[in-house]
Amino acid sequence: YGGFAQVSKMMLENKLVLSYGTRIDGNNWGENMKNPLEQFSPRFSLRYSFAPQWTFNANTGIYYQLPAYTALAYMDNQGQYTNKNIRYIQNKQYVAGIEYDWQKRNSVITIEGFYKRYDRYPISQNLGVSLANLGADFGVVGNEPITSTGLGRAYGAELLFQQKLFNNAYGILAYTWVRSEFTNANGQFAPSSWDSRHIIS
Repeated sequence: YGGFAQVSKMMLENKLVLSYGTRIDGNNWGENMKNPLEQFSPRFSLRYSFAPQWTFNANTGIYYQLPAYTALAYMDNQGQYTNKNIRYIQNKQYVAGIEYDWQKRNSVITIEGFYKRYDRYPISQNLGVSLANLGADFGVVGNEPITSTGLGRAYGAELLFQQKLFNNAYGILAYTWVRSEFTNANGQFAPSSWDSRHIIS
């Protein structure tokens, strides 16, 4: 179960747009997930057109996600669910960037920086490793006893060029530099399975 609300306000002759929202989530799987106020998620964003064709964008928020269903449904040899005490994964994120609207060519160029902080991330009790460091290959991840004690962080920057429909052409080109690290059972950060460093799409 859950719910959300959002309100937006335009100011300064529509040059500034502010938006605030909240969300709550809960479920009856375990005691640590029942109270939706434990998963209270505020979000805030702003968009400011500070010059012709130039815009500053920023947003921040707290987000919650259920652990993998394989972890929720894991049973021991006696047929007992062993992960009933785990919690929602928490993510706090911060994003800010500049956008240029190249109107003559119907294109948009943006550059953004981001930082994401993870809390309560699942750690394998058998291996002492974050599940974020086990998911690179095809297979089952999380089908084992876990704890919600891990931390994680991802940060980087992205440069994006979007060509809207112009002379029968459309496309998006992006380059992202990113670092992604999660803690093990000893609290030490290690590169995750998604620590690609350089991504071109």
